[in-house]
Amino acid sequence: MIRCIDTERMVIGCLLLRTPKTLADCKERGIGAEHFTIPMHHRAYVAICELAELGTEDVDPITLADYMRRNNTILPGADLHYLHCCDSIPAPAALPIYIDRLVNYYRARVAHELFETAREESLNPYAIEQTLEEAEGKIFELRSEIDKEKISTSPKHIMLKVIKEIQDVVEGAEPLTGLETPWPDLSHHLVSLMPGSLLYLGGRPGMGKTELALGLAGHVAIDQDLPVAFFSLEMSSEQLVTRLLAMRSGVGSSALRRGKLQGKEKELTIAASKIANCKMEIFDGAACSPLTIRATCNRMAADHKQKLALVVVDYIQLMEGSNPKQERRQQLDQISRSLKLVAKDLGCPILCLSQLSRKLESRQDR
Repeated sequence: MIRCIDTERMVIGCLLLRTPKTLADCKERGIGAEHFTIPMHHRAYVAICELAELGTEDVDPITLADYMRRNNTILPGADLHYLHCCDSIPAPAALPIYIDRLVNYYRARVAHELFETAREESLNPYAIEQTLEEAEGKIFELRSEIDKEKISTSPKHIMLKVIKEIQDVVEGAEPLTGLETPWPDLSHHLVSLMPGSLLYLGGRPGMGKTELALGLAGHVAIDQDLPVAFFSLEMSSEQLVTRLLAMRSGVGSSALRRGKLQGKEKELTIAASKIANCKMEIFDGAACSPLTIRATCNRMAADHKQKLALVVVDYIQLMEGSNPKQERRQQLDQISRSLKLVAKDLGCPILCLSQLSRKLESRQDR
């Protein structure tokens, strides 16, 4: 097993010497009982947390042993073991080092178990897709946990970057308005299509959400020649391409389906050529989750050798949650949080469409 018994003992020893400060540091780093592999350490940490919740500020070996004895959780020889923990601590100031080691050993065990499980399940050729998706999900969770602990940047360094960007705009550079849209008035007022942002476009059915998102995606992919990923959970890729072709050629969708080109064969040919050669990819699979989006976008960015400029999801209510047992509202909350992390990881804006209820139409105060 991947572990360091001495590190676990050092952390328990620090808890017995300086309980409030040490416990606060452990909680801040997300230390739980699962971080300890020795049963005695595991039970001791749980007991220390319970004593702290009961109002006991300083937990010494005698208090801990007595509490665990009354709860039938103590192991033979525990009293001497806890005293040994206190005697072996070189200095409480070394606690951050021990906590780092404890966290790293725990993550190494999680990663090892993940890869071992994936290796065993990969022997089943009929479940390879599910195996990969589950492995990607656990890796994404572990990666997100690590990213949360990245060292923060000083406001001083951030301010220098912000001032430089503003100075560049003053000297004639492009304004800091994020991704350009095909509608100048909207681009002038909308400054939130910045890299790493998550935006929602909500509306009732039939209000033109997909049309608007498709127009933006086409503008970025065709006119700006930038990679765009469009995840459609409602319409097929053929329907979306037909709509985009009608939009770019000036021929109505219904006229296009009936073959009435209205003398715009040339415009239709030019539009078809541009769409065929643009950097947009449409994914219309029935199952879609934030993990799928992240993996697909990373693959697409590697293919184009540049990060994506825009990701569109149509629409969030049709996405799959990671836990089918949760209520749908909880699943959507989790999906939303995951999409925000995906946007930050990809470094591009994600435009997520949302279907609003038709019940609004029956309200008297709308």
